Amino acid sequence: MAATWSGHTLIAVLSVVCFLSNNLTSAVQFPWAESPLNATESTVSVFDLRVPDFSTEQVQLFLNQTVAGRDYPDFHTIPVTNFTCRQVEQPGYYADPDTGCQVYRRCAPDGTMFSYLCGEQTVFDQLLLTCDFFYKVNCNISVAYYNYVNMHMYKSGQSVG
Repeated sequence: MAATWSGHTLIAVLSVVCFLSNNLTSAVQFPWAESPLNATESTVSVFDLRVPDFSTEQVQLFLNQTVAGRDYPDFHTIPVTNFTCRQVEQPGYYADPDTGCQVYRRCAPDGTMFSYLCGEQTVFDQLLLTCDFFYKVNCNISVAYYNYVNMHMYKSGQSVG
């Protein structure tokens, strides 16, 4: 059975663009590349930044066009990057854009950094603080949302749970 495509989805999935992130050059259009998903203005709600769900057929067509290491990061070990906990305002979890967000860091209250690697075809979603499929996360906006969830963590005087 043929997949049903909306004009916006078809354009978003099939258009050709260049996407640069840690030397990754993509030949496919990511679903979030169309505005407002690519917007970083403060007037855009974080809910607008989430990528809509796609059908199985749409995802399969998109994945058939992607190549590991070109369209999404393909690390098998955690690389050394320029990220340090000194560059962030508070303890929390942070996507490392130097890795296309496949690596994320936890900055402890004492400044100690812990590093984690998202699994194959996944990258760290700064809005949800979890790894998600690369086509559902816009790594380019991660730094702008470093404090969105992290500001609610590690507050003194508050109990957990």
